[in-house]
Amino acid sequence: MKAKDMMIEGKLLSFLTSDGVRLNGFLFSGGSKRACIINVHGMTGNFYGIRQMLLAQMLGKRGVSFFSINTRGHDAVSNYRIEDGRKSTRVRAGTNFERFEDCVFDIKAAIGVAERMGFRKIMLCGHSTGCQKIAYYQYKSKDRRVSSLILLGPADDYSIAKRDLGRNFGRVAALSRKMVSRGRGDELDRRIPSGFSAQRFDSTVNQRRIESRIFNYDGKLREFASIRIPILAIFGSKEEFAAKSVGTYLKILGRRTRSANYRPQIIRGADHSFKGHELELAQRIAEWAKQV
Repeated sequence: MKAKDMMIEGKLLSFLTSDGVRLNGFLFSGGSKRACIINVHGMTGNFYGIRQMLLAQMLGKRGVSFFSINTRGHDAVSNYRIEDGRKSTRVRAGTNFERFEDCVFDIKAAIGVAERMGFRKIMLCGHSTGCQKIAYYQYKSKDRRVSSLILLGPADDYSIAKRDLGRNFGRVAALSRKMVSRGRGDELDRRIPSGFSAQRFDSTVNQRRIESRIFNYDGKLREFASIRIPILAIFGSKEEFAAKSVGTYLKILGRRTRSANYRPQIIRGADHSFKGHELELAQRIAEWAKQV
């Protein structure tokens, strides 16, 4: 489906996290206070990406509101301000510099916004690394306000890095760990790929860190397994960021989950971004929202 000159009515919202970070999001209303999906973008993403716009439009027509938010890791490089009374401190952020664990503050604040607006059913939807973020949030918080998780392309960053770096993986991983241990985690090094700071790369490849292991399909997925609320997991059959077949990924999640309502799905012909398959994706999400 192609999007051109789109205009979607909604509300641009600014909200503050408990640690003082000002973030933005956009609420696309579905005309009902019953259900709201909070959408968390992936690496280098943001709240206004074309996939989010298309999903919002399609879900709104089906009566489901869609609150697309920025985390402090939006875009490749960005910044945010920590507000503390009269003071405001600028901090370098974006995907390349964010600290994954801080996503808990961002998601909790967004849930608070949705709750104050009167929504009674709140679902968390993550795309790509957004899957790691919402799974980590629910594992960490066990937030009873969250009725279900929607995982869109929950890929395995650790295994992807091992595959892509080949024999250089161990050397680059050791370099990032060394820089972090020496207090140089926020620095860049040309040997570290993707423009990541040392600590950001370490977060994805160090199995002692939660981001690296939460969807490491060769691991035990203990954190994921602790989540008991309903889970919808969707991959595209042409997922390009996959170290195994997507069918294998979904079967592994099915074996590990303790959720009584786990639903694996594959959209034929779709890639990691579900480009061109947004309508089918929206239909499946809308059906899930009505059933859980």
